[in-house]
Amino acid sequence: MGKVLFPAYFPLTTNCDSIEGWGGLSLEMAMAAYWKVKSWQVSFEFTYPDEPFVSNKKLTQTFSVTSPHGGIPVTAEEQLVCDLGGRGWDFDIPEAPPDYTNAFSNANFFMYSDHWGFGSNFTEFGELFFPYTTSEFPIDYILPITITIGNLTTVLEAAGGDDGSGQAGEGKGSITAVEFWPYSD
Repeated sequence: MGKVLFPAYFPLTTNCDSIEGWGGLSLEMAMAAYWKVKSWQVSFEFTYPDEPFVSNKKLTQTFSVTSPHGGIPVTAEEQLVCDLGGRGWDFDIPEAPPDYTNAFSNANFFMYSDHWGFGSNFTEFGELFFPYTTSEFPIDYILPITITIGNLTTVLEAAGGDDGSGQAGEGKGSITAVEFWPYSD
């Protein structure tokens, strides 16, 4: 079991009191997200009108800092003290049938030492961004995202813009810690 001692909240953080990039998490949750969590389960789902039907789409996937799709893997918790750059993961999205336009075209989850987030492109529903802080694009909907790390839980917001069809829809999501580093006490 490793034991990591580090003099700041996060590696290379210029202002130790700033956790704004962690999308509104408390300092306790942001530190747990960076220092304690080894694997995450990320899930989000959309329901939106698609005349004459209602479409429901859901993505759920587990991501480990030991095996990112992009960036340097963290194979031991002691490596967290070095800023190894960001790590990102792509969702595995099944290919939609040719006549089925209401599909996810891409989605990803990413983590850096000073922030995290995910984004998606849902062809009929538009784009989704988390965490939602300020907007550089029109906001057509806000989705609640439940964050759970051990016994700590909070709800943050993701924001999105539709494809211009006016089909606003609704949804929800979750980011849940499912595996932790085995720190010693």
